[in-house]
Amino acid sequence: TVVKTLEKEGHKVKVTDLYKLKMFNRLDKTDFTVLHDPTYFRPQVEQGEANKKNGETFIEELRRERDKHIFAETIIFVYPVYLGYMPGIVQSYFERVYSYGFAFGPKDFTGKKVMNVYSTAAPKEYAAKVEETMAIMRGAVSYICKMKVIPKYAAYAVSNVDEPTRKKYLEEIAKRMVDIDTTDTEQSQTYQNPVSYTHLRAHETSLHLVCRLLL
Repeated sequence: TVVKTLEKEGHKVKVTDLYKLKMFNRLDKTDFTVLHDPTYFRPQVEQGEANKKNGETFIEELRRERDKHIFAETIIFVYPVYLGYMPGIVQSYFERVYSYGFAFGPKDFTGKKVMNVYSTAAPKEYAAKVEETMAIMRGAVSYICKMKVIPKYAAYAVSNVDEPTRKKYLEEIAKRMVDIDTTDTEQSQTYQNPVSYTHLRAHETSLHLVCRLLL
């Protein structure tokens, strides 16, 4: 519905299917064709050095995703919510594609817009709790990358609603896509949330200290 409506409205759309892309890997040495420092892997340093070379030392699949983000004015993430948060495959995508020196740091996504469209089996009465955890994405990714936030669309109890309700959801999503260029954006918020193990590794010191707490 998202893609069909945007194309019907005259937008140029590029799609990434994370499952077809097999974006399951964590951020590690295999993301690079050549390492800046082969003796000690520091993810953020390697990403920064790769981006100084316009991404030339990233593997092909990451270069393709990088090019899509250079092309895009608005980025829309469509995914289900599991246990109150986005699937791990989406988090992996952020860690590997939204790299230092490209999406944040010396360069960022200033001027780009981001929107989340997600569905969950949770009933509407759990909306506040789901939104509390989902705000991590808008608080972290959008704030750090300096993106403008288009208000999200969420569909609740999708496993249990009847066909007319599902149809209503799709109609509402289509309407949001039609109005996407004229929708007011929200201010990105600062955040204080746990970070992933990969991000902890990215901030290791020259003493090779590793924090192995899964926060």
